[in-house]
Amino acid sequence: MKLGDLLGGGPFRWLTRGIVLGTLALVLVLHYALGVNIFIAAILGSGLLLGGLIVVWCLLITGRVRLKL
Repeated sequence: MKLGDLLGGGPFRWLTRGIVLGTLALVLVLHYALGVNIFIAAILGSGLLLGGLIVVWCLLITGRVRLKL
């Protein structure tokens, strides 16, 4: 794996990275800043992750985001 593989990429990679990092940030903020139980924060985070992946799937199906292989 090259460093360029991690930093480069098209909109699909950046969109999925943003969803994953946003989910992780949500779980950490809910748990540490707001004092929510870690299991409840993880459930809410996984719900956000699932919703984000559904949006990415819809964008792929409609052709608005293209996947480069």
